[in-house]
Amino acid sequence: MQLLKHFKELTIRPKNVKELEGLILQLAIQGKLTANWRTDNPEVKLDNEKLIEISEKNLAFLTKESNGIDQLDVPSTWLKLKFKTLFEMQGGSQPPKAMFSSTEKDGYIQLYQIRDFGKRPVPVYVPEDSVSKRCTEEDVMIGRYGASIGKIFYGKNGAYNVALVRLIWSRELLEQNFVYQIFSSFYMQEFFQNCTRSAQAGFNKTDMGKLNIPIPPLEEQKEIVKVVETLFKEVEQLEQLTVARISLKEDFVTSALNQLTTNNAKQEWTFLQDHFKSVFNETINIKKLRETVLQLAVQGKLTADWRANNPDNEDASVLLKRIQEEKAQLIIDKKIKKEKALPLITKEEIPYELPEGWVWCRLEDLTSITGGVTKGKRNQTDLINIPYLRVANVQRGFLNLELMKEILVSKTDFKKYQLKRNDLLMIEG
Repeated sequence: MQLLKHFKELTIRPKNVKELEGLILQLAIQGKLTANWRTDNPEVKLDNEKLIEISEKNLAFLTKESNGIDQLDVPSTWLKLKFKTLFEMQGGSQPPKAMFSSTEKDGYIQLYQIRDFGKRPVPVYVPEDSVSKRCTEEDVMIGRYGASIGKIFYGKNGAYNVALVRLIWSRELLEQNFVYQIFSSFYMQEFFQNCTRSAQAGFNKTDMGKLNIPIPPLEEQKEIVKVVETLFKEVEQLEQLTVARISLKEDFVTSALNQLTTNNAKQEWTFLQDHFKSVFNETINIKKLRETVLQLAVQGKLTADWRANNPDNEDASVLLKRIQEEKAQLIIDKKIKKEKALPLITKEEIPYELPEGWVWCRLEDLTSITGGVTKGKRNQTDLINIPYLRVANVQRGFLNLELMKEILVSKTDFKKYQLKRNDLLMIEG
């Protein structure tokens, strides 16, 4: 199969896997995975008399009709029939919560909910006589509302609640796994996605009834199921290889960037450049590179050449002394509060050596740190309403001012906490 030749490239990123599975299903329900099979089995055709015998409704044989999302071309040996011609939808039961039990006991039956088809089922049981709708492993179920709309499940033996719909159809006409594949395809999932955009996300019999469903001969359905399962296994194996490959790549990046910050930066950077395009094509690795560049900056490794060309540059200890003098004057002017004397930096606290001319210092040696403003008291008379920044507004490297809120504060606090150009903001905790 031609598609298999391109799997390695198509699964190069994990997010491609779901898209690839969707593409396989879309090709399946259009008959494009079994073109050779039809050539080799020309005698296998739809039994139209059987179709009419099975269905008592008016069969809507479709050829070029476009119905909303329906642009589905199928082979000439297939038909497209209205959903309402082929299926019935049976909604579930919703007994009163008082009937729910967390343990199985005589006279009770499990009531399946959407979460029971996921990784963290929470089984509940209800009296058998409180539910009239049952499902089995031979059924195909569809999530009907909200975030679960359009999710497809194989049934389980028990009852089911109103968030699920059970499909009922003639087993002489449609094979269970093929039905599952139809409703998992892009074609049907696009319909369900359109349903989620409505004011009350969900679908009903009228919505579903208008859809056109592809019908190949039963023998071809079985072949389609077999081909899809084969392709899915190929995708799964390649996905595992992709995940392993990405893990190895991340290990390489972590090691290489660590070497960059601990060894000769220029030499290690030359080595890394040879692998740049193949390594830094994942978001997580690009993020690590940015962090490493900042680490190199604060280690002075990005400006080694600059220092060599500017040997007469002012020593950082001189700059630190000038900053301390300015802070002392601000304290005298009562613009900032006097701070407690800070302890000397010990050798144990120093994470790496600095270039000549640099010095280690405490953050408070350089800055004055203040918290944010709090809401003013109601009995104050000088309250004013002002916009203020919240955690939601402070993004990494920029401010998001789209959703600003306002707060009542005193004029004194406003003057004290008013932001000025070039102020630095940091989220605490």
